[in-house]
Amino acid sequence: MTSPIWFFYHLPKTGGQTIRDHLHAGLGSEGYLHLGKWDRDRPLGFDDVAAMSADQLAGLRAIGGHPLTVKFHSLFADRSKREIVVVREPAARIVSHYNFSNTMRERRSEPLLDFEEFLTSQTNRQTIALVHRFGLPRSRQLLDKVLYGLTRCAFVGRTDDLDQTLPLLFGAIGISSEVKGRSNVTGETINRYVELTPSLSARLQAENPLDVMLYSAVGRLQDASVSRLQDSKD
Repeated sequence: MTSPIWFFYHLPKTGGQTIRDHLHAGLGSEGYLHLGKWDRDRPLGFDDVAAMSADQLAGLRAIGGHPLTVKFHSLFADRSKREIVVVREPAARIVSHYNFSNTMRERRSEPLLDFEEFLTSQTNRQTIALVHRFGLPRSRQLLDKVLYGLTRCAFVGRTDDLDQTLPLLFGAIGISSEVKGRSNVTGETINRYVELTPSLSARLQAENPLDVMLYSAVGRLQDASVSRLQDSKD
């Protein structure tokens, strides 16, 4: 019986680095494929993975990264797919993303991004990202379609709860359930150019209603995910 393959749809600034590092430590480079740049010049795309040998694809137990979408399912037609999605409270995610982006720009001696201009690219970013990951058409029922897509996922979680939920997820994948702290992509301190005050949080939540509803719904979906993972241990 062939083993399932885990698809980790990594949304920016949701704690994905911690998951990526642990999958790589537990599965190695032959068992986990990260599509991002990491130690290469560019991210990997569908054609790059399709060009891998049959033995390489068969050896993979998990694949993840920002470029990952349901299109990659076709490369593993003979295996069951188990999908992972983590979302974050919208206001906290936006401020974290802004601070991270400007930290990277400052280290490259590039001009810093204006916060108000940055916000124009962030509206309902998590919902829109999942529309892309799930290969869904844009429609007025955007959130409904995303939530329906999430119901098929093996694990749906929230960043704030990862300390409690990741041991269950990693145990289900078959790797160590011990998580040694959180990771960030730089391995260094992220500068704070904007602080998340109560008033800014309220504003960002008002400007991102789909992501706010997504985050709320994922709380219930996470409970269901945890129950399934706990039942699988029994």
